[in-house]
Amino acid sequence: TVATGNWGKQWYQRRVRGTYSSKAKLFALMNYFERARLGVKQEIFEIHRVKLKKLPSLSSWLKNSSPLTNFTVSPCGGIMESCGVEYLHVDFANEYIGGGVLNTGAVQEEIMFSACPELLTSLMFCSVMRDDEALVLVNAERVSRFSGYSTGLKFVGNNLDVESGVARVAIDATCYGWGTGSIEQYTQRMILRDLNKAFVGFNHEFPRKHATVATGNWGCGVFGGNIQLKSLLQWCAASATGRDVRYFTFRDKNAAGMGDVVRHLLTRSLTVGMLMQAVLDYCEIRCSDSANESLYDFVKRVV
Repeated sequence: TVATGNWGKQWYQRRVRGTYSSKAKLFALMNYFERARLGVKQEIFEIHRVKLKKLPSLSSWLKNSSPLTNFTVSPCGGIMESCGVEYLHVDFANEYIGGGVLNTGAVQEEIMFSACPELLTSLMFCSVMRDDEALVLVNAERVSRFSGYSTGLKFVGNNLDVESGVARVAIDATCYGWGTGSIEQYTQRMILRDLNKAFVGFNHEFPRKHATVATGNWGCGVFGGNIQLKSLLQWCAASATGRDVRYFTFRDKNAAGMGDVVRHLLTRSLTVGMLMQAVLDYCEIRCSDSANESLYDFVKRVV
């Protein structure tokens, strides 16, 4: 209902401030209504709440024999700009869908919802996501183009590329606070939580079975997730569902070495369970505050 969704929470939280990013989002919304005035869209926007009947245990993940799928690292570009309908687009979501899109937020989810304003309807109908749930949003047309990010976000203009049938999955990562030093994310409980969240987000047939996942630094940045950990967890979740991964690093320096570790792991014919065992071994050392190397370096050394 409206009362349990994010629309009311956003509307009453505080008024939109006169930032450049807020103006950019407003221009995009106006562009949407101008497009709607000129022609009626034929596709029906769909919202699907997907859920796991039973969450996999950590022991079941360690026994998972699915082979690691292909993993492509893209340092440039973005998910919306570089990927079409053949990909499953990942929305780095807030547990309340849309995040700060109606406020001053202007990061990945808010930019996606501003470029595709039909996604905003999900704020009215979708309550907070639980750990075993994800939202799949299908057929939201991208009507606007942006440049920049956060406070530097700028409205560029109308998007002329025709899009039909794009599927976007909203999965919310755990917030550990700004930075990448939170030890909590390396505990078995939180590893399992984020691994299963990615799994439910990928374990369906949108836009088609085994479509490649287009993702990136999910739960990093302001949420404080470690890119090396989050990238490997997403890879394991995608591999368990038979999906390849195209990963956009957005030139983040914390993603250094990703291509090297991917090439190393793909030559070892590993399973999901084998990689997860290496990840857990590292996290146990990290929680004891005795790790003197990065996760990528550790994995390359022990696998």
